[in-house]
Parts: sequence; C-alpha cells; structure tokens
Amino acid sequence: MEEQPTTNPTATTEPPAAPGTPPAPEAPTPPVMPAEPKPAKAKKSPLPIVLAIILSAVLIAAAAYLYLNKDSSNPSGSNNNTTQTAAATPAKTTDVDTTSEEIDSALTSADQASDISSSDLTDSALGL
Repeated sequence: MEEQPTTNPTATTEPPAAPGTPPAPEAPTPPVMPAEPKPAKAKKSPLPIVLAIILSAVLIAAAAYLYLNKDSSNPSGSNNNTTQTAAATPAKTTDVDTTSEEIDSALTSADQASDISSSDLTDSALGL
C-alpha cells in the first residue's frame, strides 16, 4: 500500500504569487460583539466645576482689588515721615586721618594670646 501524505482538511492551499505582484489582502475579520452591553454611566453633576470657577473668579477679583489699591494709603509724592535728618557735613582731611588711625590702632592692639584662651577652643566649648 502506498502512503499518501496527510493533509489538513481545513487548511487551504493557494498557489504561490507571481513575482512582482503584491500579496493578496487578508479577509477582514468581523468585529467581536460583547456578550453583555456596558451599563450606562451615571451622569455627574456639574455643580463642583461651577463652584470651582466661581471661587477662582472671586479670588482673582480680590487679588486684583488689593493690588490696585495697595498704593492708595500712601500716595506717591507725599511723605508721612515727620523726622528731620541733619544736614550732611562734608568730610575733612582730618576726619579721614582720624578714622585711619583708629583702624590701625584696633588692628595692632589685637593679641591672639590674650583675646582667645585655650579653653575657648575645646570641643565642648565649640559644641562638637
């Protein structure tokens, strides 16, 4: 007995496409319908959105009002300050010399041994 090749009865064989020809398009598959339809969504109230818009409009209006009226308490050009400042006197060469001598004496009088004791630099004094 001769053996015959077994073939799949559900498989279809197509002849090979000729070179240079586009392949044949596949058959479209039908859309799959769900077994049960989805329940309708509950309609939400627009009240929270409306309240948020009203609240933001009130805050913007309040900020604009405060910004525009912040200078109304102190109009430009007027000074409510009642103190008087003394007239500035021009510096003299003796003033410059005196200040320079005071700075020099402060620098030369600094003595590291007498200004800083050894107990000031301990770990406990430094908080370490």
